[in-house]
Amino acid sequence: MFETEIEAGIKGIRVKAEADAGIIVRTCTLTLTREFDTVIANALQGAKKVHAAVKAGDVTSCVIPIDAVLCEIQLDTNGDMLAIGRARGTKATAKAGDEDSPPRIDLEFEFIFTLDAWAFLGRHVGATATLQLNRSQQMLDLEPGPRAEA
Repeated sequence: MFETEIEAGIKGIRVKAEADAGIIVRTCTLTLTREFDTVIANALQGAKKVHAAVKAGDVTSCVIPIDAVLCEIQLDTNGDMLAIGRARGTKATAKAGDEDSPPRIDLEFEFIFTLDAWAFLGRHVGATATLQLNRSQQMLDLEPGPRAEA
């Protein structure tokens, strides 16, 4: 699976500013939350075993590094939309559910700060986000496969 589209709720936003040699770089960390199901387990490399363990109750909480996940983020709230553009995954935190609720996963993505994104997220915490997850070059299978003869 090279691309996966998922939907999740906007849980929160954090802004970080770092100065290095007089250059200030501002980044945002967006936290999204959703049910930890097979769709997201398949989209995140290495999450299938964690999903099975959380679903079975063997694990109550687990942090999965997702720094190899690159994505395009589209945010939508009742027709009010914002395209953040390229974002990089940082971590995913899976939590077990109980009898009344399924397992959940919080996904954190980092992107370059924009005033439009900050204002939108400030107004629409709790909205639905649509993400297009794309594998980075680091995750591609580089082993040579069978080739057609000409």
